[in-house]
Amino acid sequence: MRFAFAVLAALMLLALPYAIENIQVISPLHKEIEPGGRIYLGKIGPGQTISISVESKVSTGGVHGIGGRFDTLAIEKLPQGWGAKDSKLYANPMQAEITAAEDAQNGEYKIDASLVDEGGAEKIGNADGKVPFIIVVDVERDIMGMEVSNTYLETGAGQPARYHITVYNKGAANDVFEVSSTGVRGWAFKKSMYVPAGSSKDIEYEVVGNDETTYAFVIKARSISSSIISAQQDVKLRVKSDLASDYRATTKGVLLFPLVESPVYFVAGLLSNLLG
Repeated sequence: MRFAFAVLAALMLLALPYAIENIQVISPLHKEIEPGGRIYLGKIGPGQTISISVESKVSTGGVHGIGGRFDTLAIEKLPQGWGAKDSKLYANPMQAEITAAEDAQNGEYKIDASLVDEGGAEKIGNADGKVPFIIVVDVERDIMGMEVSNTYLETGAGQPARYHITVYNKGAANDVFEVSSTGVRGWAFKKSMYVPAGSSKDIEYEVVGNDETTYAFVIKARSISSSIISAQQDVKLRVKSDLASDYRATTKGVLLFPLVESPVYFVAGLLSNLLG
């Protein structure tokens, strides 16, 4: 009787579905979700890439009832035009990437994902060796902002004018933004900056005018992920010619006077920099 009871108990145990504790998401947020549940990662812009990291180890279920490790975090189904990259095999934690379509419209999007026990070897998933769950993100085009603190500057000819710029990343995806200007011929300088999700970063953008005039131009910032994610600000630069700025210009390689007098004006330029 004891033997028969033991065999029956073993058969009942085998008939039960594989047990698994909740999925432990550790990035971009810490959250525990049930198998088959949903996790909301936040807002991203068109073309942006967001990563999700999940703990690979579980401590319940499995062949010996003490858990095991999943092999892969796989992205199973995506909206049309989107891209994804599964986690590396046996990575801990498992990190997958999801990239929105560059022309994605505003709205909520769902992505099917699974933790995968390859071949069901450790018996920590469902009968097919998988534990499915749903990733939810919102696409929003107004995902960045830019502020120029000094939209009007005055400087001397040949002297740098520095515009102080703050770029805001309001989404859940890390990104690189490119700062540039348009409207003045020859000003094609570009500067890149990495801005983590939900943060801001300051940058100085420098231009130089050699003609005595007022330059009206546009400072732009755009995500390298998509040209749709961009902002711009109209600014002005007034270049004035005066003796002090001419002195300073001599220290930057602009020869405004005869060569025989250049040592005198070089010293004057140094003094004007020190005093001005």
